[in-house]
Amino acid sequence: MAIKGNYKGIVISRINNIGSDATPKRVVVLDASDPDGFTTPSGAGVFPLGGLVRDLRFESGFTPDGHSGNIQISGVMDLECKGTITAWHFVKIGDTAGLLSDAGAVDSLSDGATQTNVVGIALESGTAGSYISVWLNPSVIFLA
Repeated sequence: MAIKGNYKGIVISRINNIGSDATPKRVVVLDASDPDGFTTPSGAGVFPLGGLVRDLRFESGFTPDGHSGNIQISGVMDLECKGTITAWHFVKIGDTAGLLSDAGAVDSLSDGATQTNVVGIALESGTAGSYISVWLNPSVIFLA
């Protein structure tokens, strides 16, 4: 069941330093060489900044390189899946495109040594290429 409606959350602005147009509804990371910028993840499981909001200034919705883009860092947001995701599981960055992967069940939290950087919690299930509502809460957690 999809959650419908308008969502509120904290949004910050950063400059697109990707080198090309940035795709909305994907996870971006802080640009390590420029704290005023964002970029795509260097790989799966890196620490997320948040989800890139669709840029209504441009018909495509993409944020052009060198332009400021809005990044939602809390609240509920629709994000794109890389693979199968189960509702009420943690989600993390799944690849360098900023697509989501399933990180495991919420009840799998432990005091173990397996550190996982998560984007938040999936509020619905999804499959590759679909968009799901995610309760954004970028965090470092430990899973069993």
